[in-house]
Amino acid sequence: MSFPRKIALFIFLSVAVSLWAQMPGDPTDSADQGITTSGDFSIIPFDSWAAGDSNYISYKLFGGTPVQKQLSLAMDTTATTSYEGDLWLKKLGLKMGASVDLDNNFIGKLYRLMGYVGYKGFTLRIQTSELSGTATWAGASVSGMPTQSAFDNKFTSIDLIHYYGRQGDYWGIGYTSYQLPVELESTIMLTPNGSIENGTDVYENNMQFQIYSFLYGFDTLHSNTQGLSIWVETQDRFGAGLGYISDEARTWVEEANGGRNIINQNIFDMLVDYDLSLGLQWSKSLRLGRVGIALGYNVGGELMAAVTSTVSNTTQVATAPDFFLMHFGPVLKGSIAW
Repeated sequence: MSFPRKIALFIFLSVAVSLWAQMPGDPTDSADQGITTSGDFSIIPFDSWAAGDSNYISYKLFGGTPVQKQLSLAMDTTATTSYEGDLWLKKLGLKMGASVDLDNNFIGKLYRLMGYVGYKGFTLRIQTSELSGTATWAGASVSGMPTQSAFDNKFTSIDLIHYYGRQGDYWGIGYTSYQLPVELESTIMLTPNGSIENGTDVYENNMQFQIYSFLYGFDTLHSNTQGLSIWVETQDRFGAGLGYISDEARTWVEEANGGRNIINQNIFDMLVDYDLSLGLQWSKSLRLGRVGIALGYNVGGELMAAVTSTVSNTTQVATAPDFFLMHFGPVLKGSIAW
């Protein structure tokens, strides 16, 4: 869905929510009848992204062993959208939602299985965005590796979440997939049975990551609060998965390190992620359900740390990325349930 259509969709939902709010009703009726259909839609229309080597940032902030900045990413501002609930996925068949493949990961398959057996305790949330821009390399020159390259990749997050309590608390499991230029930091052994030394770094211009995670948080737009109030949505995510070094980048790593053989082309990664939205919300319980709308500012970021093997002789090279990815921008969110 194009950016203008996403804005138009949100405006349409906002107007619909405002009109529906004029309907008379007892706020307690919705709780008695139960919620059978729900849907959330949020958009960060101008989402600013930044990414880089976490070791370099750590050195600049806290000092220690000097680290040179070799890879610079100039990232574009894009739009990030999120769809949640069976309104999008069942009632509308994803025609107004995100066009993603739910069958290429465990979370999507589990959601479909719950649908088959009639289990309704969880809801699916899909978030999509674009990671695009230009990567510039200032490190060692390697044959075939460009000093500058453009990238334009899709960011997808699929979460299966469960709301509980009256304050909008939730927990869940998730799957995140994206590609991003990253610096590959290498280690080698110069002499037999010698110490591990830093090798020559290169970069992967489109490294793919697939991460599974556990997440928890709360969203006051899903609480029992009514009328105009402060909106807070916060989420913590912890996960692990794999990063895949391409065959092309593998040859760059090996050439830059004297022809040594790479020992870890698939990298095990650990993820820590935090996301926060602050602003104002308006919500109201009606005879048939509830509606809500929120406006605020969103900030999110993650750290990815690699767990890699150690070289055991002078013919090997080990390599891995350690990086951060963050974003920030104004956010609009609407919620409806009946």
